[in-house]
Amino acid sequence: MTITRRFKIDKLVRDKNKERLLDQQVIAFNRVMEAPEYMERLKDKLLEEAQEVISAQTTDDYISEFADVLEVIHALAATLNISYEQIEQKRLKIKAEKGCFEGRIYSSYAEVDAENEKGIEYFLKQPDKYPEIE
Repeated sequence: MTITRRFKIDKLVRDKNKERLLDQQVIAFNRVMEAPEYMERLKDKLLEEAQEVISAQTTDDYISEFADVLEVIHALAATLNISYEQIEQKRLKIKAEKGCFEGRIYSSYAEVDAENEKGIEYFLKQPDKYPEIE
């Protein structure tokens, strides 16, 4: 009797994953997801790939992980019928309006005059993102 061992995968995988595993004599149990679950799993995959960017050490690692992030972004965009050109247009518009990250600017905190209700309201609406400090 052949003894087998099972390993949990529980995530969205690339289309050629099954063939790649079969080449290694591994049988994967897969199913095709419906659209709502697919969207949620793509979001999970985006976080997974972003975490791998954070863990990258070499230039080649960064290139591979950036490519993986872009693949997920392309899949998410396609699911939402958004073209890459639309994304790039929006990126350039935001860059023109707000700037980019090339300046390496880090903001520690902001002080808002107590009478500046609009300024205070901006931060108070997002307490998880901008907690008030003493």
